Amino acid sequence: MWQKNRDPTPAMHRTKEYRLALASLLAVVLAGACNSGTPEAGTAPARIFKVETLTVATEDVEVRIEAVGDVKASEEALVRPQVDGVIAAILFQEGAAVEAGQTLIRLDDRKAAASLALAEAARDSAIARLGITEQRLERNRRLIADELVSRETFETLEAEHSAARAA
Repeated sequence: MWQKNRDPTPAMHRTKEYRLALASLLAVVLAGACNSGTPEAGTAPARIFKVETLTVATEDVEVRIEAVGDVKASEEALVRPQVDGVIAAILFQEGAAVEAGQTLIRLDDRKAAASLALAEAARDSAIARLGITEQRLERNRRLIADELVSRETFETLEAEHSAARAA
């Protein structure tokens, strides 16, 4: 039961609306059933409604979507250097398309150039040391035959020559 001054709930409003709609529908159906199909002289004419028309036209419409979320690329590439170094120049724009084999980053090559110069100097030194040990070994071969050099000294020179050749 309803109390006085109490607001009905939305569900009660809907039930009341449904009952009212059902009663109206029933009244229309009964009124139509009672009609013989021919208008009588005393009945009201059918209602005339005013209708407005509009012309439909196509036009461009800006589509704009605002959303919160994460964007993930359809393709990804892992870029790793083959050598260590400091980046001297970046040769692409972020987000731009790149070709396979395209140079993307230029490294500072001063450290690598210094390492190369050091390695070349060590190679030249090893070649010179090999030449010297070959000369000493040949000289001592003649001296060992005349027993002017000890066998130990000659064997030491042979070992030094083998080490220089390996380097």
